Amino acid sequence: MSARTGGHQNVRARIALLTREIHDALHHDAVLGRLTAPDLTPQCYRTALAVLQKFYHAIEGERRRADRWPDLSLQSLCAALDEDLGPHVGTAPALVFDSEDALLGGLYVAHGASFGRASFRANIMARLPQVSQRFIGQRIEKGVWQRLTGLMEDCGSNDQAVERIGQGAEMSFAHVAVLSSQSRTHFPVSGPPSCGHPMIDPPGASRPSE
Repeated sequence: MSARTGGHQNVRARIALLTREIHDALHHDAVLGRLTAPDLTPQCYRTALAVLQKFYHAIEGERRRADRWPDLSLQSLCAALDEDLGPHVGTAPALVFDSEDALLGGLYVAHGASFGRASFRANIMARLPQVSQRFIGQRIEKGVWQRLTGLMEDCGSNDQAVERIGQGAEMSFAHVAVLSSQSRTHFPVSGPPSCGHPMIDPPGASRPSE
């Protein structure tokens, strides 16, 4: 089954095929996966959120640099993470998209992760009632998601555009993996988590046949 299967009405499924390998690897991430663990600690929580703070600021920085799609801004999520953790310090590796299509793929990953938060929201609320939880309480607005996916579907008849969107999504997943790996040099995490819901999981991303 090629990435072109499904035609112009199945762009997200095609992106899922293009990004499946790196996306599946994040299901077993030793830092982010701890958010669903029964023994989650405040330090693990903050370490995971710090990964996401760097990621969201990187994507939003690229959106601003391109001066595109203000209605798809991630600023509210960046602000929520800053409130939970303190001001963002820009020391992360660079994430640079070379096309607007690639940026769209990055925004898809970032906004799509809002749905994945449901997999760990209840666990954090139950295990860590004392920590700031502004970020995990954020939910994507229906209109924003419709706008984003509509832009993607508009590219469906252009295989090269879909490929660039997929590359942007893959770069974004890979960036999360790099940030997570770097965080472990400062806070070792022993072994993979026992629970496997990924932090980054746009709807349909692991179900390309839908």
